[in-house]
Amino acid sequence: MIRPETIGTRGIFCGKKCYIVELQNKNKQIAFHIRMKGICPDVIVMKANVMFPNAKQCVYRDGLVYISYDTQLGDGDYSIMLLYEKLFNGEEIEFDLAKSKIKPCFQIDTFDVSTKESFIRKLQF
Repeated sequence: MIRPETIGTRGIFCGKKCYIVELQNKNKQIAFHIRMKGICPDVIVMKANVMFPNAKQCVYRDGLVYISYDTQLGDGDYSIMLLYEKLFNGEEIEFDLAKSKIKPCFQIDTFDVSTKESFIRKLQF
C-alpha cells in the first residue's frame, strides 16, 4: 500500500497508459508503480528480469514492483527501469501473456476450452 510519506523520485512515460514511477519512502526503500495497458504486471517484471539478468532483479507483489530480496541495494540499474527505457527509446519488445500467474489465457475452439501455450503481444512506441 502506498503511504502518504511515499514520493515519486523518477519516472518514464512511454505513452498513454504505459509508465513506470520509482517510489521512495522515508526509510529510503524503493518500489515501482508500473502500468502497461493490456499486459499483466507479473509478465512485465518477468520479461525485464530475463532481458537484463545483470541488472538488479525485481518481483511483483501486492500491486507494486519491489527489489528482489537477494538483490543488493545501492546505486545501479533496475531491470524494470531498463525495460521501460528500451520502450521509451522506440525498441519493440515481445511479451508472452500466457506466462501470467494473475490472468490465465484461454483459447475457445469448437466446444472446447483450453489454456494457451503462448500468447505474444508486441509493443513499440
